[in-house]
Amino acid sequence: MYNPDKVDDYSKKQLAEMIFNGEVSREQVDEDGLFRKHRPLLDEELSLMTQEELDWTEATTKNTVGSYQVYLEKYNPTIGEGETVTDGWVENTVYIGRHVEDARRLQTAVKQLDDDEKENEKDKAAWVKAKNADTIECYIEYISTFDRQPPLYRGQYVDEAKLRINKLQDNIDWGKAKSLDTKDSYETYLSKYDSPASSYQGAYISDAKKAIERLTPKAEPTLDPLRNETEDWAKAVRADNIEAYNNYLAKYEFIGGKYVAQAKKAIERLLEEKTWSEASTSNNITGYKKYINIYQNKNGKHLEEAKRKINQLEDDLAWMVATKEDNHSAYQNYISCYDVLAPKYRGRHIEDAKRRIAHLISETDDREWGKACKADTITAYRLYLSKFGSDNSAQKGKHIEDAKVRINSLMDDACWADTVKQNTHEVYQDYIRKYPQGVHVAEAHKRLRPPVPPRPILKYVLTLLLVSTACIFFGIQYLNKAWPFSQEEKTVIPTPIAEVDSLQWAIDNHDIPLLQKYADLDSTRAYYPLSLELWMQFKDTLNSLMYIREAIESLTAKGHLYSDYEKHLNAIKEALDYDNTIGHVTPALPSNIEERLMILPKEQAIINKASAIAKKYSFKYTPNPEILKYIEDDFRRWVKAGDNSPILATKEDCYKAALQLKEDSIVRTKLRMLYK
Repeated sequence: MYNPDKVDDYSKKQLAEMIFNGEVSREQVDEDGLFRKHRPLLDEELSLMTQEELDWTEATTKNTVGSYQVYLEKYNPTIGEGETVTDGWVENTVYIGRHVEDARRLQTAVKQLDDDEKENEKDKAAWVKAKNADTIECYIEYISTFDRQPPLYRGQYVDEAKLRINKLQDNIDWGKAKSLDTKDSYETYLSKYDSPASSYQGAYISDAKKAIERLTPKAEPTLDPLRNETEDWAKAVRADNIEAYNNYLAKYEFIGGKYVAQAKKAIERLLEEKTWSEASTSNNITGYKKYINIYQNKNGKHLEEAKRKINQLEDDLAWMVATKEDNHSAYQNYISCYDVLAPKYRGRHIEDAKRRIAHLISETDDREWGKACKADTITAYRLYLSKFGSDNSAQKGKHIEDAKVRINSLMDDACWADTVKQNTHEVYQDYIRKYPQGVHVAEAHKRLRPPVPPRPILKYVLTLLLVSTACIFFGIQYLNKAWPFSQEEKTVIPTPIAEVDSLQWAIDNHDIPLLQKYADLDSTRAYYPLSLELWMQFKDTLNSLMYIREAIESLTAKGHLYSDYEKHLNAIKEALDYDNTIGHVTPALPSNIEERLMILPKEQAIINKASAIAKKYSFKYTPNPEILKYIEDDFRRWVKAGDNSPILATKEDCYKAALQLKEDSIVRTKLRMLYK
């Protein structure tokens, strides 16, 4: 918490953060006695902190590796050997950002997501290419690229590619066996594709066995090959693994085993559970997406769970980003994305986000109320009500009624001050009608009561004094040749309290003369409305620009008031061209060159005035190229006309204006001739 008695004990970093967080104002720090030599350092710290917050907001809004890198390059300087970091500065010369660690973490998280997504896209593209070619070489190339071990990315289609290679090779080997059509060729085929240890079983095993049987001489009848099937199936069920079921299929699939279909279903079940177990163990979006890609068309029993897990992981990542930014916009963006009803996924942090928004709004409410109380003016309280008391407010303020009470009290005091100033029977009655419950009602009634008659002796004394005073007064007025009741009403400078309502009346009624009076009295509150009225009513660009710049210089560069003033200033800057400066005085250039030469010095004066204003307020102003071309061309024609031109009265002024536009030896010579 800020302690005014220790204002010079704080570092510039500590004071800047207190001011930036709203614990104390910049002006209050100066009033509390901050050393003058420390004030420029504090202003520099505030400026750097404000710029850093703008850069940090831009980086988190873009939320890319590049945006965080830009922030780190600017606010994470390299600390050389022997250099020290003190209070957020390297050797008191290089500023270190407050969000450096957050930028590093978010940059790593975003990079990981981008890398996974890029690998996934490469994987899909390579698989489509291999599948379209459908050759062993293409599948081998795919496997060599994407069959990698964790933590590297492993392709989603590696297993399927291996299966496709086996099938293609199976077809080739079977074709060779059939072309030879010998017992040895078929036995060679079976030795390769009908092995219990092999993960792939050939598609033509049954055909090969039938061919061997066809080529083998008839032998004596053998024992029934299915006699031990029930026992072997029971062993496979007890083991309940892929190897056991493959052994059963190798022995009984092509001789009519009755449990073949069940064995294949069991293998599918175990493969699915294996894939799901790997996804659950890794617990990342890539693993769950792999499971969905494989089993979305096979009615996988964990499909809904996989989708739910993906939604939860994306939800948690979005919530992490929102909590890092920790502002109203971030939480509202999270709610807009995840506050949805079934059957869609609904975020798990919705209520937390709403509570944070309510907390931030409450903090803003208290901060704005504190500012209003500190100013303690009608305008300040009305500004508070416009933010937190309107129907469009995100949340109703806690101090609305207090603000209304203070407004009524200040207006009551202002009206009473004006009443006492006029001090007539009618104004006291008018005060009582306006404020029947006002603080000064009793005093108003007291002043309306007739005075107690003085004692007889005092009555004559008072009468004598009154007559003497009147004679002296009227005598002075007679000597001054002025009757007191016919004097013109003099301009009365309003008191600070009465000024509030009078200025507000001028604003509400668009009264430019009264606003001009307040501006002449150096009332900074009149600058902005006066600039606005001059612009809206008369398009008086130059004077409007002068007053809006005065208004901006009286504000701190934050808050919605500053933004409104800045927008108005930008609009006037854009309008400061030919159409709104020279065009005011000369709506259209005359076609007659003689008439145009008569007004050119005036137009040049307006250009000079606009340029001076632009230079004073530090922005670029370029006159309309068309009018400059008109001026230059007309003066060239004037020079060529020589002394025979009928326009003699303005010749000297025209030559002077021509020299302001362009250095020209002929014009200079003509001007010297005139002076001779």
